[in-house]
This record gives sequence, C-alpha cells and structure tokens, in this order.
Amino acid sequence: MKTFRALAIYAMAVVALGLVMSLPVQAVCLHLGWFADKPWLKFFSRCATVAALVCLWPLLRALGMASWQGIGLQSPPALALARGAAGWVAAFAGTMLLGWTAVLAGNRVWDTSPSHDFIKPLAVGCVVGIIEEVFFRGLLFGAFGVVRSLGKRILAAHQRNASAGVNARMFGCVARQIAAV
Repeated sequence: MKTFRALAIYAMAVVALGLVMSLPVQAVCLHLGWFADKPWLKFFSRCATVAALVCLWPLLRALGMASWQGIGLQSPPALALARGAAGWVAAFAGTMLLGWTAVLAGNRVWDTSPSHDFIKPLAVGCVVGIIEEVFFRGLLFGAFGVVRSLGKRILAAHQRNASAGVNARMFGCVARQIAAV
C-alpha cells in the first residue's frame, strides 16, 4: 500500500506542478515570441516532464530506492557500459531497419539535402531512453518487486510440477536464478 500511495502522490504532484508551471512558461514564451503557434497542451506536456524529473528523487527516497542498487543498476561499470552500448546499437539498428523498410515501402521519402535537424532528435532519443529505462525498469519493477515475485511464482510452479512427476530441471534452474535477483 505504501508503494501505491507514493506513486499516486508522485503522479498528482507531476500533474499539479505541470499545470502550475505551464501557464507562466507559456506567457513568457509568447511575450518573447517563442513557440507562438504552439497550443497550451504542448507547454503542459513539457512542464509535466520537467516536474516528473524534479519529483523523481523524492519518490525514490519514499520507496527506499535512493541508491544505484535500489533501482537495479548494480552491475560493474565496465559491464554496464558494454551492455548499454550493445543495447543502444541494437535499438539504433532496429530503428534504422524500420526506417529503411518505410522508405522501401514508399511510405517515406529519402531526403538527401544537408540538414542539421538530426542533432535534436538524436539527443532527445538518447536522454529519453535513459530516463525511461531507469524509471520503468528500475523504479517500477523494483517498487513492485516484479522480478522477485515472478521468480517466486515460477519456482512455485516448478515445485508443483516436480511433485507431480514432471521433469523440468532446466525450468527450475531458471526460476531459482530469477528468484535470487
């Protein structure tokens, strides 16, 4: 119940801070002539994202996850860097494959003109990817104990199968590995 309460307060704080910040930010931007054609919802969305990042540390502390190990980042730095690089390369390759498929199917047109508009989407993609991985995988899975409870459920199912005479040695090894996490 503590986990649900903390996440509910976090969600309400993000929405409230996004609402409180969006109107002044929109007013300042309109006064300066920036983003004059953008609707209020665009400002609210960006302000809510900032609020989500600002409120993340208090949420982690409330859930008792205020360390790197608490959010699931406990690998040695070299291994974590290698896994991160491999994941980034795999995601980049998948995105390129989808983009190329869209070009070959005729849904998109390959633009060969020189453009400097690739830096912003690349930076946003990298930063958002890291934030989402830490938030969703580390915080939510850790807060609700998804991996540990899943491992316990698999182990219990294996024990039921083993007592019924089903030979599932490999299944049991995998379940014990997950339960040990």
